[in-house]
Amino acid sequence: MSADNGSSGPESQGYRQSRYRRVHAQAALGTRDTTLWEQRIEPGGFIPIHYHDTEEVITVLEGAITLNDGESHRTLHAPATLLIPANELHGIEVYGNDMVHLVAAFPTATPRIFDVNGNPRPLPQNDLETTRNELEKDEPHDE
Repeated sequence: MSADNGSSGPESQGYRQSRYRRVHAQAALGTRDTTLWEQRIEPGGFIPIHYHDTEEVITVLEGAITLNDGESHRTLHAPATLLIPANELHGIEVYGNDMVHLVAAFPTATPRIFDVNGNPRPLPQNDLETTRNELEKDEPHDE
């Protein structure tokens, strides 16, 4: 059995508006079928539009997000849990002026991320280049 000792995870400045990311479970930590990520996203921050080849469960613990599927926007306030089916485009933006705290779970120890064209993207802890959301539209978000 493996245990997480609660040590600090990696931090990122700049890209995606400064956010804390921590991997609690993945293949490199000994899991076979599960990944669990924790993220804190500053106001103005985002996760770019992408998809996975497995489903993803996201639980918003604090704050509010706008879920963007490339065509529409939906705002969710904590506490909220959403199931994103495999191969469904999605991106997240912070809604409002409060930091967002969320966790994301995958039914695989090796989740993969793809951009809108199907090209592989780096895992969040390895993405040091994304600074803006290419598909974000300058239109009001629906509540």
